[in-house]
Amino acid sequence: MAICQGNGIRSVVFPLISAGIFGCPVKDAWEQAIYACKNFMNANPDYKIRILFAIPAKSADGRKKFDVGNEILARELPASDAHP
Repeated sequence: MAICQGNGIRSVVFPLISAGIFGCPVKDAWEQAIYACKNFMNANPDYKIRILFAIPAKSADGRKKFDVGNEILARELPASDAHP
């Protein structure tokens, strides 16, 4: 996200990297992605950026990936901590 900041980008979409064909456990992939985003936001509290995660809805386990991500997001980044 430092690249986004350096280029004035205010919105970014991330795929859930490695949680598909590479076999990374979904929970681990989510935790790493959210951890990285949360660390960036904590280190740069004045930089407002919209972060979206891309999950293939039509994949066989798309709903499970979505639900796992929502659970981790709710725990790690409560709505009151989120940037508008």
